[in-house]
Amino acid sequence: MRGNIITIAVVDDETIFRVLTRKKLEEVMSKLPFTFEIEEFSAGKQFLDTKKEFDIVFMDIAMPELTGLETAQMYREYYPKGILIFLTAYEEYMKEGYKVNAFRYLGKQDPPEDFFEAVKSAVLLLQTEQKMKLQLVNGGEIFLSLDDIVYMEAQARTVLLHTRDKEILPIRSKISDLTELLEKQGFYLVHRAYLVNMRYARSCVANEVVLSTLESVPISERRCTEFKAVLSEFHSGR
Repeated sequence: MRGNIITIAVVDDETIFRVLTRKKLEEVMSKLPFTFEIEEFSAGKQFLDTKKEFDIVFMDIAMPELTGLETAQMYREYYPKGILIFLTAYEEYMKEGYKVNAFRYLGKQDPPEDFFEAVKSAVLLLQTEQKMKLQLVNGGEIFLSLDDIVYMEAQARTVLLHTRDKEILPIRSKISDLTELLEKQGFYLVHRAYLVNMRYARSCVANEVVLSTLESVPISERRCTEFKAVLSEFHSGR
């Protein structure tokens, strides 16, 4: 995942299903706060010959020459990460999926809500696994998963990262810069000095946002009403 760009491959030898999958993907992704790129492939060999790594791969299983499972096994040799979703109507293939760490199996005739749920779950997983390179105040640097950050607190000319392991890491940055970078990644500026990871937010009571870590951060009364609506939408969207 490069910044906010999610790369997606659709591998299917049948043009009608390849086009249909792309259309459904465009419909789902257009509702999510990410830029996306979709590439289509009509055969496993064509897909492998690009030697490209994708964030999400939709792979038909029943393909001639190289089946989807064979293609996935070869792909995983070079690119062990990334999310793999198989398109199949055959349940007997599912038990083979563990070999290539398949994320989901979708039938080509499954209802739209199943497809929508699979894509949103895949995108959420990409978000939580994405890591940021951060400069520590002492001159060092760390790579931290977004899911490890509970909230950020502006203090003087630094920002304190509060992690789910209860660490407090001072980094060289501005809260405004971090807000601009992360507001589409599930973070919300509840106060001019506090940027909260919505995955940990549970409620807004009086002038505080209560977090699942049993911590709380301040929020203005004016923002509390707006935040409740954002929080409800975030958790229903997940």
